[in-house]
Amino acid sequence: ITLYGSNDETYERVTGCRCYSEVISAIHRVKESGIPIQVSITPNRYMIEDAESLLRTIESMDIPYMINMALFSPREETNRKKCDNELTLDEYIRLYQIQANISQRSMTPVCIDNIPKPNTSEKIRRGLPCGGGRSTFAVHWNGVMHPCLMLESIQADLNQMEFSEAWQRIHDEAMAYPFPGNCMECKLRTLCPVCVVQHSVDGSVGSVNPLFCERAKKLVSEGIAIIQ
Repeated sequence: ITLYGSNDETYERVTGCRCYSEVISAIHRVKESGIPIQVSITPNRYMIEDAESLLRTIESMDIPYMINMALFSPREETNRKKCDNELTLDEYIRLYQIQANISQRSMTPVCIDNIPKPNTSEKIRRGLPCGGGRSTFAVHWNGVMHPCLMLESIQADLNQMEFSEAWQRIHDEAMAYPFPGNCMECKLRTLCPVCVVQHSVDGSVGSVNPLFCERAKKLVSEGIAIIQ
């Protein structure tokens, strides 16, 4: 479950709805039911001032959570632009530092010269490295199936074919989709998202998003993350 703030005011700035209490109640109900749950935080300009309070709220709930480091492009009807909403790398790092301090986790900085360089080979592999088209799918409001909600270039219309046929088409195209092979072999891979949509942010399918390489090195150099 994604949590967008620690109060109704922040929720309204981010989502347009004052539904913080409703979401928190849902999280507690899921936890009490024994269903495994993870909370996700997607930082943005509309919630940055509330970020520390939000982190403290989640820490107090004793629920696994993660901080996402990439935004998808806003839907057109929101009249928002991704470039206006996303945080800088230093701001993301600051959030991870706050998280470490709240949880009393020590950080050991690493000299950036000792961090392995990302693999820069141009080898391209095929197949989505996530569950999209392998074990999961998404169906939009119009009945069109995709590997996930964000990868709309792969699609099958359930209004025109049986589910089994649609799933087979989605699966086949997902297995043939290009993904940068250098990411699969990079020593920093565990610190980067495997999402093909985020990697192809500039429209280049099968390319590496250099921002992820920079972020991974920064996380290690600041002692926030450890290379596995």
